[in-house]
Amino acid sequence: LASQLDQMGLSIKVLEQTGKAIEAIQKLAESAMGIIRSASASTDNMIRSQARLSFQEIKIQINNLAQDANFAGKNLLNGGDTANAYNSVFDLRV
Repeated sequence: LASQLDQMGLSIKVLEQTGKAIEAIQKLAESAMGIIRSASASTDNMIRSQARLSFQEIKIQINNLAQDANFAGKNLLNGGDTANAYNSVFDLRV
């Protein structure tokens, strides 16, 4: 019973860590959408180029959050078990 209770506690921590990462990813995705709207409303190539760089930086941040969202070796956003995780980073393209 104690072992099961420990496993449940671990599962809760994994879900909490995943939830925090998802919230951060959602905020970054909202920022990316703002960048896309701004760039699509502009005809200035310099603004669009800067928007592209900003979007790529957000993409990197999202990938890093997904990879780092683990607790005790468990990562639900990047393959479940970090020791055996497959490469499932988000593939965002401009």
